[in-house]
Amino acid sequence: MLQTIGKLTILLLLLSHNIGHADLTSTVERTIVSELDLIILTVRATNEDFAAEIDFSPLKKDFEIINQSSRENRSISIVDGQTTNVSYKDHILTLRPRTVGEIIVPSLRGADKATRPIRIKVEKNTNSQIQRMRELVFFETSVNKNSVYVQEQILYSVKLFYSESIRGDFPQPPLLENTVVENVEEEKRYESIINGKRYYVLEKKYALFPQSSGALLIPKESFVGTYGLGGVFSGRKRISASSEQHEISVRQIPSSFSGKHWIPAEELKIEDFWEEEEKELIEGEPINRKIEMSVKGIDEAMLPDINQGRVDGFKVYADPPINNRMVDSKGLSVVSTNIIAMIPTRSGSITIPKIEIPWWNVLTNKQEISFIPEKVFQVSPKESVTTKNIPEKIAGSPSPLELKETSEDGISSYWYWVTLTLFGAWVLTFLKLLASNKRLTLEREKNESRNRSKKELELNSESIFSMLQTACAENNAEEASKHLFEWREKNFPSSKTMEQISSEFPLLGTELRKLDSFLYSRDKEEAWDGSKLLIEIAMVHKKRNNPRLPTSGALENALNPT
Repeated sequence: MLQTIGKLTILLLLLSHNIGHADLTSTVERTIVSELDLIILTVRATNEDFAAEIDFSPLKKDFEIINQSSRENRSISIVDGQTTNVSYKDHILTLRPRTVGEIIVPSLRGADKATRPIRIKVEKNTNSQIQRMRELVFFETSVNKNSVYVQEQILYSVKLFYSESIRGDFPQPPLLENTVVENVEEEKRYESIINGKRYYVLEKKYALFPQSSGALLIPKESFVGTYGLGGVFSGRKRISASSEQHEISVRQIPSSFSGKHWIPAEELKIEDFWEEEEKELIEGEPINRKIEMSVKGIDEAMLPDINQGRVDGFKVYADPPINNRMVDSKGLSVVSTNIIAMIPTRSGSITIPKIEIPWWNVLTNKQEISFIPEKVFQVSPKESVTTKNIPEKIAGSPSPLELKETSEDGISSYWYWVTLTLFGAWVLTFLKLLASNKRLTLEREKNESRNRSKKELELNSESIFSMLQTACAENNAEEASKHLFEWREKNFPSSKTMEQISSEFPLLGTELRKLDSFLYSRDKEEAWDGSKLLIEIAMVHKKRNNPRLPTSGALENALNPT
């Protein structure tokens, strides 16, 4: 009987041991520290308190929270046939005391549990202690300016100087409220001689962008590590260092700034490039424009939108901007490239308006305006394309006196050119008939006659391309599909289908699928828009005539051929 009671008692003790760890505890490495030391506080939640949310805000009264992390452990142990579940979560906080003397790590609550307070004694270092410590490790921190505008770039440099046999972790990037922090340079390591003593230097640099006005406080940097060789006869000793803090005055946007978008930068340039600067524009034929904006001292999120949207006399198709972000010792800079396809919708003189970007020069502390001046294009009508290269002599009819004085050879030459001119005019008229939606019924009735005429004329690639352009410009899906077949046979004789061409030019393939979807759709309430197909066809056609152009099919890649 006594043996049975004893066994039951042991079992109850084991069970109580397994569930007794459901608690919240806090511990520190040391309770006596120097003013330069950092305190590592570990708060452990076990079993049912594993996922408890813990309120750490009471710590902020006497401590600055430098870093915070957590780790979890779940394990099962079997001892003498007894199974024990071990589950806990450690919250690890690195704290810096705000004052010297006795301070309390307060009770912290999670769920219905609470930790016990811990008394800490913070001792003030003597000058000799500080000096001896500085010979082993010290910080140098700096900012490039103490007064900035909202969102203006601040360069913050952190250098840790240390002698040999120092171990520890470099501090993390500063945690600043309402401030964007960017790494400017990768970690740099080098050596420096100070007062005749060699130090190793670990340097990091950050770009800070304050998002609100007022005082920005950059706290002290702290390092806690050990020094010494270590081993059986000599252990490693703790060492610590801290830097000075910096206070930055952040000003509001000046009232004199007139721009829509606030851009505090060191430099802003904007310029545009046209695919063929001296090319005469022709109604319905696309031309590519590239606008490039380079800005120093801001992040790409602050770049303004320079898309003009609607431009009178043009259809405009703009790709999303391509932002190239660059980082160096002078901070951040961005080059933004905008690719725009523009199709003249009428002939005559067309003006592209000026683009203006007001920005604030932080070096001169005044507003400046970067701009692209307006540009005037003379656009030729589409009908004049096939006749503009005819010799001037036959532009008009010869006078009777000229006919009388012309020799037989001259008469023969004259009638040769007249015949050729009439033939060209007839071809142009014929092409218009093919492209006209109003005469589709007549074309179907005369289909056999038209096919015979095509064979007799032996249309070349440019003529077919001209008909295809006309069909796209007039949004005639049926004609565009028919001329695409002819255009493929002339330019890609080895390709059996348009799908084979689409694999080489993906953007063209996208527009071809849209065309097929429209042609085979029963619901044709919305008209087909051939403008984008016109752009891609023009790019591919140009590539066939100039093999030096890129073949990706992307609009931006076809700009500025090498």
